[in-house]
Amino acid sequence: MSAGDRFVWRRRVCAVWLAALMLAGTTGGARADTPPELRFETVKTPKGLVFQYREVASTPFAAINFGLRDIWGMTTRGKEGFSALGASLVMQGVDGAGQTEFVERLKDLTATASLSFGPYATQGNVRAPTATIAAATTLVASALKSARPSERLVERLKQRASGGEAQAALRAETIAERAAMWFVLGDHPTTRGFDPKRFDRIGRDDLAAWRQSSFDRSRLRLAASGRITKNEAVAIIDDAFGDVPVLAPLQPREWPEIVVDGGTIVIEHETPQSTVLLVGLTSIGSGREVETAQIATAVLGGSNGRLWQGVRASLGSTYGASASTMLVGPGKRLVLLRSAVDNSQVKASLEALKATYATWVAEGVTQPELSAATTRMITGFRDAIDEPVRANSLVIGMQLASRDLSEVYSYEARIGSTDRTVLNQFIAEKFPAPEKLVTVIVTHRAEGLGASCVVRAAEEAMRCRTVKH
Repeated sequence: MSAGDRFVWRRRVCAVWLAALMLAGTTGGARADTPPELRFETVKTPKGLVFQYREVASTPFAAINFGLRDIWGMTTRGKEGFSALGASLVMQGVDGAGQTEFVERLKDLTATASLSFGPYATQGNVRAPTATIAAATTLVASALKSARPSERLVERLKQRASGGEAQAALRAETIAERAAMWFVLGDHPTTRGFDPKRFDRIGRDDLAAWRQSSFDRSRLRLAASGRITKNEAVAIIDDAFGDVPVLAPLQPREWPEIVVDGGTIVIEHETPQSTVLLVGLTSIGSGREVETAQIATAVLGGSNGRLWQGVRASLGSTYGASASTMLVGPGKRLVLLRSAVDNSQVKASLEALKATYATWVAEGVTQPELSAATTRMITGFRDAIDEPVRANSLVIGMQLASRDLSEVYSYEARIGSTDRTVLNQFIAEKFPAPEKLVTVIVTHRAEGLGASCVVRAAEEAMRCRTVKH
């Protein structure tokens, strides 16, 4: 198994704690409630840590997950590159031996680990056989608490990240999304994270600065499940996380106001394939509204969804489209509709996206579409709740979202009983009107596309905010 397989780094952007619920599949009717044997028990350790515990005897592995709310990298000016580098900095290990040595130690324990420094939360997990889960968890927790990589290793990580950034910045999809964010959000923590020089401002001391600001036991959420007894889990969690300090409470942040009121921006860029992106501001809040929005967007832009079918009907079977929502601040979510097409098909793609979206907002979803979407979500939930790492992630995600764990266990019944009339009213009220969507197109020429602002680079879209659309 490769180093990449042993220690996975990923950045989550939008509603990360519920993404596991959107897996594909088929199933029968929803259960009224999650069976008792799949539920978690709240346990408090001698050192005062609280965690969720569940024994699963059918697996040979145990899993320890952790998570905490964390906006340090996103909201600390000059440190926007930290979220992308944080996991790699930790992977250098306590003694700074480097990622290869750290991964080899995990390999010797037959363990895997995952760590993600996202824009709104830091989450991770350790998975190992029962005999080595304690050592593997201690290894990862020690790195989180104490790793201080050498200057040489930090510079190497920064160079690697900068190289990846340079490649990503050339892709039409990246250019379109960044231009849209510059135009919609302006000077915002999200857009500051696009600065190509952001990695240059990260140093070896920033991991310690993150700890002093964010690694707080009062924010720490923990879960243990798999082939592990309650006493074993208590001992492991106290040993690994019992000395995490209590820090000052998170201070409220001022988030910029977001206004989206239409317009068409074209970024002229020599690209073999164009990207069309429509962006609008929703009024989707938190909690159950996010679940309802997931059902709605699954119908609109999921696999073989409305957008996919609409673009294919207009342009042919080689093209498709998708839809998603993006969290851009507390209770602020954008909806994004995307399509990548041949340069000669830009106008047709744009028309198909707009027409399909307008019909969806006006008429809502059909009963067969609703049944298919909720079936996939319920199947995804069942797959997740049965597997220790993913089940742990579900309960921690709910806690990070300030939701009661009873909502995990009633998930199937709640999703399975979604009423089509209520859902369609939600779509009409929470998603923006078609004329409020901003159109962003990355293509080789702007002629004939009705652009109200034409630029040559994503960051130049900022000046389009002053143009009358």
